[in-house]
Amino acid sequence: MKLNFKNISILSGTSLMMMACSTNPDSPGHEYVPDMYRSQAIEAYVDYGLVKDVEIEDLKNTMSARKPAEGTIPYYADKDMAEVMMPYTYEKSIKGFMAAMDNKIPSQYLESEEIALAHSEEGKKLYGYFCSHCHGDKGKGDGGVVTVGEFNPPAAYSEGYKSRTLGQIFHVITHGQGAMGSHASQLNKDERWKVALYVRSLQHGDIKYNELLQGRRVGEKEILFSEVNLADINKGIYVTMRKINFAVGSFDLTAQSKAELDTLAGYLLTNSDVLEISGHTDNTGDENSNVVLSQNRAKAVVSYLVSKGIENSRVKAEGFGSSVPVALNSSDEGRARNRRIEFVKI
Repeated sequence: MKLNFKNISILSGTSLMMMACSTNPDSPGHEYVPDMYRSQAIEAYVDYGLVKDVEIEDLKNTMSARKPAEGTIPYYADKDMAEVMMPYTYEKSIKGFMAAMDNKIPSQYLESEEIALAHSEEGKKLYGYFCSHCHGDKGKGDGGVVTVGEFNPPAAYSEGYKSRTLGQIFHVITHGQGAMGSHASQLNKDERWKVALYVRSLQHGDIKYNELLQGRRVGEKEILFSEVNLADINKGIYVTMRKINFAVGSFDLTAQSKAELDTLAGYLLTNSDVLEISGHTDNTGDENSNVVLSQNRAKAVVSYLVSKGIENSRVKAEGFGSSVPVALNSSDEGRARNRRIEFVKI
């Protein structure tokens, strides 16, 4: 019997195509061996609902990766690092941002100038990966996204963002602000503190960390009582009364001081604000004595306001010594700025 090899070849090829090709509603067309087109693996962020060769509809297009349980952290044998990694509790809001002003960097980052600089250098590397494309290498708001993409530039660190404290820098990296999104998924808390340290150096140039970072408000733009409309000042904003001065070691009010306090008393008589009056010194001398002196100066201001008819319950005196500097104490000018009376609406 003579075989027709031509017909057998055609039939065999047709059968092979019918067995190898199939259709699927999730496919863009005919697939030759589906496993070559769709992975059977469950991927990190998209689950195709495939378990071996079986499709499970309820699993399709669901997230495979899961967030850790709320309030939990990875295990750290180092108790100091475990403390650093504790959940961040400041909320994403203006209120949270303002409260973060007082968020202190963990002490181990500032054990010495050398340690602080080493952490800042690590922060510089991370900054290059995650921040420089928008903020620029020197924090001038001139990164490639801005210069090439023509997006609105962020303010320079040495200008609009200079007044942000270390805690507020950390807060913005964590939650994002404005056009900037949160970086909490890219940087853990240890890395965020290191980036914040480096950003702080871009704010203030060549700084001594062990002095600069002890104060929550170094570098803030000063708001002077003589230059503002007090009705426009919100709660939580510190106002400095530069015309209130004292002799060295004294808490007796001068005539010039009383003139400025008369203006403040006039405002309080027609408004219902409650104020915290705070006294501050430079870092010269014994700190315990500085705290007592600053407290007595704040009390002297409160007593004068009460003598002008302001209810005692509306003015509270606090003395902070040299613990809340607004400038470096390394110069006469800086020390003079730190010696001050200020108030805040509470």
